[in-house]
Amino acid sequence: MIEKKRILLFRKTLAHEGGAERLMLEIAKWFIKFGYEVRVVSVKGKNTVSLFDGAYADVPIASFHEGNYPTHIFWKIWISLSSVGRLRKEIKIFRPDILLGQNPADAELLYLASLGMRIPYATFLYASFFNFPEDGLKYMAPFNRVFTKVRNSISGHQAFIPLENPVRGFFARLALQCRAWMNYFVVRRAAYAFSMTRRMAWENEQFYSRPVIDIKSGVNPSFFNYKSKKDMRAKYGFPPDAKILVDISRLIPGKRIDLCIRTIAELKKKRNDIYFVVGGRGPEDKNLEALIKELRVESHAVLAGFVAEEDLLDLYASAAAIFHPAWIDFDLTVMEGLSLRKKVICSTDYDLSGDLGELKGKMLFEANPDPVSMARVIEHALNTESILVAEAERTLNKFTWEAYSQNIASYLFHTTRR
Repeated sequence: MIEKKRILLFRKTLAHEGGAERLMLEIAKWFIKFGYEVRVVSVKGKNTVSLFDGAYADVPIASFHEGNYPTHIFWKIWISLSSVGRLRKEIKIFRPDILLGQNPADAELLYLASLGMRIPYATFLYASFFNFPEDGLKYMAPFNRVFTKVRNSISGHQAFIPLENPVRGFFARLALQCRAWMNYFVVRRAAYAFSMTRRMAWENEQFYSRPVIDIKSGVNPSFFNYKSKKDMRAKYGFPPDAKILVDISRLIPGKRIDLCIRTIAELKKKRNDIYFVVGGRGPEDKNLEALIKELRVESHAVLAGFVAEEDLLDLYASAAAIFHPAWIDFDLTVMEGLSLRKKVICSTDYDLSGDLGELKGKMLFEANPDPVSMARVIEHALNTESILVAEAERTLNKFTWEAYSQNIASYLFHTTRR
C-alpha cells in the first residue's frame, strides 16, 4: 500500500475572507480531493465553518489563537516567535512530506519551526514588496540594491511607492533590517517559490535572486452558467436599461476607485446609461463619498459597502462589465468576473501574458489609468461582440483552482527539489 503524501499549509492569520485566504483554502480543498493528507495551521484564525459561509468546512484547520494579528512591529515579532514552539509540535505530530507557507513571513516561521527536521518547505509569493507602500523591507539591504529598478518598471509603482522609507526610528529600522536578512535567506532557501503572474515573478526574482514559478488561477467553473436571481438594478435604484459597471475591492488608494468615479463622470458627459457599483469597505470611503458629491454623480456611482456572499454573484451577473483598474497585476475580482463570462476593464498594470492574453480585446480590455482613456475603452468594450461560450471556457478552464492545484502538486511531489 502506497502511503499518502502529507502536506502542512501555514498562514499566520486566517481570520478574514480575502483573496489570500481563499487561495490557501482552495488549494487545501483540492489537495484533499486529490487524495493527499492535508492540515492547515494558523497562529490567529477562525474555524472553516466561519469562513466563506462554510465553503471549506471539510478543510482541517488548527489555529493557536482567535482574533487579528497585532499591528505594531514589535508585537508582531513577539507573537510570531512565541508561536514557533507550537508550530513545531504540529509539524512533529502531523509528520508532513513538505511544508507550504502562504507568504515569506509564513515561510520564516516554518523554517524556524522545522529546523533540524529535514523537511523541505515552499512558499507563495503572491505579491511583491511594491504591493504594500508602507512595507519598509524593500528599502533595506539586501533588497535596496534593486529598489530603483523595480520602482521604475511600471507607472503604478512610481505613483504609489515613496522614494523614502516610511518606517522611522532607530529601533524600528534595526528590527526591520534583521527581518529583511531573515526574509531574504528563508525565501532563497525554499524548495520552490510560486507566483501568480510573470510580472510578479520577475519582481521577486530581482529581490531574491532566485527562480520563481508563475502559475495563474482564480477561475471557478461553477460560475459559468450562473443566472442572476435578484434584480440588482432595482436594488440600487437604477433604470431597467442601465449598463452597470461593477468592482469588488477594498477601498484603499491602490484599488483606484477614485479613478472609477472620475471615469463615470467622464462618461456622463456623453451618455446617461452607464452606472457604477463598488462593493467593499476601507479607509478611503469618506474621501470617495466626497468625490462622488463633488463630481455630481450621486445617481450614477454607488458605494455599496460590504456585499454578502449570497448577493455577490448576483451583483457580478448583473454587470455589463467588471471595472477593475487597480494598481495590481493580478486579482481574483478579474478572474471571478471572467468566470461569469463578463467583460473586464483593467489598467495596463494588469498582467495579460501567457494564455490569458487569448482573451485580450475579447473579454479583457486594458487602458491607461486616466479617466479619458478608461472611458474610451469602456465604450469600446461594451460595443464589442461577446465571444462564443465554448471559446471562452476553453481558455478559462486553464485557470481553474483544480488545474492550479494540480500544477502546484506536480512541483511539490513529482519533481526534483531545487
